[in-house]
Amino acid sequence: MYIEYAYQQNDFMVRNNFCGEQELLMNCYRKINIPNIDFYTSWCKYTTKDYYNGTMVGNLVFDFDSDNLKDVQNDCRRLWTWLRSIDIYNGVYCYFSGAKGFHLEIDYQLFNTEPLYNLSDIYKLLAHNMIRGLNLTTADTKIYEKRRLWRYPNTINSKTGLYCIQISWEQLQGSIEYILELAKSSQVTGFSTKLTLSKVLCKWFNLIRYQVVSNIYRGVVLDNNYSTIPCIEKILDVDIPKGKRNNMGFLVAIALKGMGMTKEKVLEILLNWLNKSDEKKMCETITYSVFSREYSLACKDTMLRDFCDKNNCDMIKKLKEIKLN
Repeated sequence: MYIEYAYQQNDFMVRNNFCGEQELLMNCYRKINIPNIDFYTSWCKYTTKDYYNGTMVGNLVFDFDSDNLKDVQNDCRRLWTWLRSIDIYNGVYCYFSGAKGFHLEIDYQLFNTEPLYNLSDIYKLLAHNMIRGLNLTTADTKIYEKRRLWRYPNTINSKTGLYCIQISWEQLQGSIEYILELAKSSQVTGFSTKLTLSKVLCKWFNLIRYQVVSNIYRGVVLDNNYSTIPCIEKILDVDIPKGKRNNMGFLVAIALKGMGMTKEKVLEILLNWLNKSDEKKMCETITYSVFSREYSLACKDTMLRDFCDKNNCDMIKKLKEIKLN
């Protein structure tokens, strides 16, 4: 797994540096050897240095930011209080940014340990639901991107001279003045190593995944229990007329990518499916395009209607359990 780290030097962000272990990040920070430098890391871990073509795993993150630190603190408390109300006392990490924000992370081991391609999309919709339900008015909903960076704990915020520090539940109950005083020096950090899956968070996470699958939000993500989509399976069993191969191949590639397949595997399937040497260039172009940006697969696409099998589609059955707000 890879963790990206970056630092800001003379108003320029130096990115695309990678570290293999969380425990080694502080060593990377020290090696830069520039006093009071702003140091950031990716919020997730990647299975490849190619962000957009690989899968990722990481904590569910929340960023609370406002000129009124008391409002930010109250929102952070509200979310953490709700987590405690569903018996989550471990695996929650809170940080003061060293400026005007608080960060809160929910350990992914509480609900999902499988690297996923569209994890940022799933987290965005999951966070939106939680933010709306708890009325977290200072939460920043723009952070759910694959390449979003996160200020690393116990490094200095150059604008204020204060440290980004991890704070406990008890410390969060203190005054803003108390927390600012703590941030004048580095603090002890701690993470939970053995966590039990939360039934509530697992249920929420899995329901949101199916919303993403169905394009109610965006993107296509399947888990190991749903390793195919019935309509796509049918398409791969028929010979598509030449005039429709490009568009149909594009839809198939989007679905296969969303199911977590690599670029090489998608290309292999397309080539075997069309089984025509003169279509190799088209397959390569389709695969390159699909893996170069984000696409979503709409169930209502007119080209998929003739292949739809609602009665045997486990995704559609599961989606009936979801009630959109």
